[in-house]
Amino acid sequence: MTSCRVNIKGIGGTNQITEMGTVYWSLDDDLGKPHEIIIPGTYYNPRSPYCLLSPQHWAKTSVNPSGTTCLTTHNGMTLSSKSLSFKCTVYLDQNTNCCFVRSTTGYKNHQAFMTMFPLDKEPTCFMSHFGF
Repeated sequence: MTSCRVNIKGIGGTNQITEMGTVYWSLDDDLGKPHEIIIPGTYYNPRSPYCLLSPQHWAKTSVNPSGTTCLTTHNGMTLSSKSLSFKCTVYLDQNTNCCFVRSTTGYKNHQAFMTMFPLDKEPTCFMSHFGF
């Protein structure tokens, strides 16, 4: 992280950004294959509830700027990179009208795993709750 002083309009109004650094993303493409995306010079806001991906900044800093794209449609977006042979389609959340990119495959695996244990509330200790 390095210090900076930038004002950005976005979630929650105008935010003063005081740090920037290199972001490492691991995203699964449409076939489920993980790809590493490294984006230097990314602004960091510790008050933001999300890590924001700026497709235009990703394209500007990529190995192949003209081959790195984000196509936005009425129901989602498709991120692609020719140099990474990467295509990731993300659909809009109906409640927020925003796209939420999941950065790990583990979330889907965890979600499928948890359907095996119907709970009325979150256990305080998973192991003792199920008698392990």
